Parts: sequence; structure tokens; C-alpha cells
Amino acid sequence: MGSRHILENIGIRPLERRVFTLANGERIERGFGGAIFEVEERRGHAPVVFGEKEDKCLLGMTALEALGLEVMLLRENLSLWNFYCFSQGDENEGEIVNAKEAYKK
Repeated sequence: MGSRHILENIGIRPLERRVFTLANGERIERGFGGAIFEVEERRGHAPVVFGEKEDKCLLGMTALEALGLEVMLLRENLSLWNFYCFSQGDENEGEIVNAKEAYKK
């Protein structure tokens, strides 16, 4: 969730309004759209929720995964995410392969 004011100032517009349920059970309605973003030379795209003044900004798991990052809770940091994909239609059909390694071949 990002500041509606900031998102609109940089040219990102909501596509529609959606209802979200917060962790405490409260339901809120906010603008919803998408953004392409870059953090330290890593690029990604993810859905964005247009927060109001009373809302806290939040970088969610979808955005982190789009950047190829994962949260390491015990280490309290971020690390590069291991990309895995399900292989089909080639000599590895039915196997789970590391997408980063498969891409190098």
C-alpha cells in the first residue's frame, strides 16, 4: 500500500476500487492498480493499493517476490529468492528445476 497522493503524482492511476480486509478484521475500500518499480537495479511489477492519509505504507510479499527477494525472518533481512518452475515439454518434463539455472543453459 502506498500513498494515493504520491502514486498519483508520479502518474500511477487506480484501475478500480476494491474492498480489503485488514488483519484486525476491519474492511476498507481503496483504489487498486499496478506499478513497475526499481530498487537497487532490480526491477519488478506488482499490484498497488492507493492508501489514504490514515493508512501506513507497506511493501508486500508480491512486490518483494517481483524483485526476486524473500524475507528471511530468523535473520531479519532480505535475500535473493530461488526461482523454481515446473518443467514440461522437454527432456526434464515433470521435474522441478531452478529457473535461474535452467536459464543459463
